Amino acid sequence: MNIAYVDFYGESKTDKHVSGVERKMQAQIKASGTIGSVTRHSYETQTENTALRYFRMITRRLPCFPSKIAYRYDSSYDGIDALYFRRTTLDSYAVRFFRDIRKHNPSCKIVMELPTYPYDKEMTSLIEYPRLWKDRWNRRKLKRYIDRIVTFSDDDEIFGIPTIKTMNGIDFETVPLRKVAERRDDTIHAVMVANFAPWHGLDKLIEGMNRYYEKQPKRI
Repeated sequence: MNIAYVDFYGESKTDKHVSGVERKMQAQIKASGTIGSVTRHSYETQTENTALRYFRMITRRLPCFPSKIAYRYDSSYDGIDALYFRRTTLDSYAVRFFRDIRKHNPSCKIVMELPTYPYDKEMTSLIEYPRLWKDRWNRRKLKRYIDRIVTFSDDDEIFGIPTIKTMNGIDFETVPLRKVAERRDDTIHAVMVANFAPWHGLDKLIEGMNRYYEKQPKRI
């Protein structure tokens, strides 16, 4: 089985500075490799050119321009049996890409992952709303081309497409076990280090700790 894995993060330059998202994608590619040959198509959306960066910032919010970068079907996708697509903002380029995958590979299974769902509230600011409008307009057409949507939610169907419900996993072969020293007291120590976003739910943890301490717990 020939599998194409599509993302919009650009490949990591060194293993030392691999982000959490990159580690997750590498684990997905590794797991997919157990059922077939995987080719990664990673589109780099960042640029060091300041003028070009601001140009993209403006144009990606306009109706007829790509929301990330202009990507299209090419011969590197010929002969694929399955496509795993990690969602970016859904625009006309995405719809055309899926359409061309279907055209050139009629039996290809197309799967799209939604890292978060629902995600509309992540794009309701004044500067992001034009991209949300494009996303809403174009996602109505996805059920013509996509076979399944991978979701971490409990939804059985999204955008009229059946889902594959899953959860975040860990590749234990890449995470060394930590040697934990025995503690003599009854205190729990925790450290959280991340690039937090609202959908990570850190506020729920803080609220839960607040309720816990209101009940005068024995453990600190």
